[in-house]
Amino acid sequence: GRVMLRALALDDRLDEGALHEFFILFDSARGVDQGGGPKKATEHYKRALELGKNKKLSPHVSLAETVMVDAQNKKEFKRLLAPALAVALS
Repeated sequence: GRVMLRALALDDRLDEGALHEFFILFDSARGVDQGGGPKKATEHYKRALELGKNKKLSPHVSLAETVMVDAQNKKEFKRLLAPALAVALS
């Protein structure tokens, strides 16, 4: 975790937000008391989309699989997966 946090501090724009993609998963697995939680994961999701110019599908899938499943938010889960499903079905 420390190495990734340091990398994020050095250049959060690396590979169009790849570090933020990692932190969506990492922070969704950590509690708020550990510096993570759904709010932090969602912040990384938004930054990953911004840096990736909304071209990557993995941030959508990662947030859906973690935060939305934990929250049992079916509507947001489906909304997040829609872009990935559109590619898979085309």
